[in-house]
Parts: sequence; C-alpha cells; structure tokens
Amino acid sequence: MGREKDRLIEEEERGWRSVTHRYVCDNCISEPGLADYIRDRGVQCECGYCGLTPEDADLRCLPFDDVMAQIAAGIYSEFNDADKENIPYESGEGGYQFSEHIYTTYELLMDVIGLDASERVFEDVLRALPDCAWCSKDFYSLSLGEALDVSWNTFTEKVKHETRYLFTLPEQQEDSKGIAPARPDVMSGDSDFAFAASAGDPEFGIEYDRQEGIPAYQMLDTLGQLVRRLRLFRVLTPSTVLYRVLGIGEGNSALSK
Repeated sequence: MGREKDRLIEEEERGWRSVTHRYVCDNCISEPGLADYIRDRGVQCECGYCGLTPEDADLRCLPFDDVMAQIAAGIYSEFNDADKENIPYESGEGGYQFSEHIYTTYELLMDVIGLDASERVFEDVLRALPDCAWCSKDFYSLSLGEALDVSWNTFTEKVKHETRYLFTLPEQQEDSKGIAPARPDVMSGDSDFAFAASAGDPEFGIEYDRQEGIPAYQMLDTLGQLVRRLRLFRVLTPSTVLYRVLGIGEGNSALSK
C-alpha cells in the first residue's frame, strides 16, 4: 500500500501517469526532436508498438516513460490546467470563460501541438496525460507577440501626439542616504530587456513586464534586439546603387539616385 501511495504521489507531482512498460522506437515517433532523443539514448531491441526489431531496421528504442517525460516537459512549459490558471467556470453559461482558448487533452495533442506519432503511441500519450481542460501557461499574462503589439501601439501614440524624440526614464526612488540606484545600461544589454544567455529562449531572450508590456523608452531598443537576433539586415558593398524615392503623386513620381 505504501509503495502504491508513493507512486500516485509521484505521478500527481509530475503531471502524468505511467500507462505501459513498452519500448517505443524512433520510427513510431516522427517528431524530429523526440526521434533524435530516442536515437541518441536508445538501445537496440524490439519496439513494443510496431514490432520492428534491429534485424528488420536500423532503429533505437526507449521505454515509453522516458519519452513521455520529454513530451510532458514540453507541454507543461507552455500549457497548464485551466483550473490552476484560475479560469472562471460558469456551469450556467456552458463551461469555462474564454472557451476559444480552452482545449481538451485530445485537442491539445492533435490540433494545438500536432504530436506526430503512430496511432498507438498517440493513444498512450493521451492516456498518460490528465483528462483536464488545458490553456496557455500564465494565461493572464502577455505573450511576447502581444506585448510587442500593445507596446508598439502605445509607442506610436506617444510619438504622434505627445513627444517626438524625448522619452524620459521612470523616476527612481532614492535610498535612505539619498542615493538613487544606478540605471541599467540600456545600450550595453544590462537592462531588464536584455537578451538571456540561452540561444533557445522561447521569448527570444527578451524579458518584459507581462502585465504592462514594454515601456516606450525601451521600444526601439527592443526592436533593435529582435532585428539583430533574427538577422533582419543585409550588409551592402560600397558599389551598391541606392535609389531615394521622393514621393508619389497622382500619376507622377520623383526618383533620384
């Protein structure tokens, strides 16, 4: 009884349960990252799903639970139980609010994530995950795309109607000795919006206020970071010919070198 209780506690904490002791091969999962994971760490044995053996094909296999741990880690990095995200549920209104952003476990795997695996593997992943309503993690927070969209609109309004070139920094609070803390160096990358060290950061390494977005005085610097990260620029040779468009009127235009 004690061992079974420990198992249930472990499954509750990790967010998924063990459903099989089968081995799964890299042929049964076409998801590139997962297939590579199996090939790098797997052993040569018979696949418990497709029945292929090392004599039939060049394959590697891992216990299903090892692969499931990777799948669950990816899911929980981006999604969560709607109840844990405090999404209101109104039984009289037919379910959760924001229903267009709420998914069943099947919808999450099939439509949102698009897990590319054999039917039998897919079914076991479905059984291993909790049968709950899923939504984006940190549901009430702005994603990077949303933060950029909202903050750009705020920035353009300030440029058009409030200020053209001058953006004041937030007022700093002095300490007990009357000394204000040093302002992070925006241009050197030491600010709150600097790139993280990891090149694989899902938010492009940009930190931002998930409720307020990006302040106007940081907007251009943040866009510059994105341009550099995505390499949205081209180095021109000295012989490149550039044309300057002066304007386009009704039926005529002015074009000059």
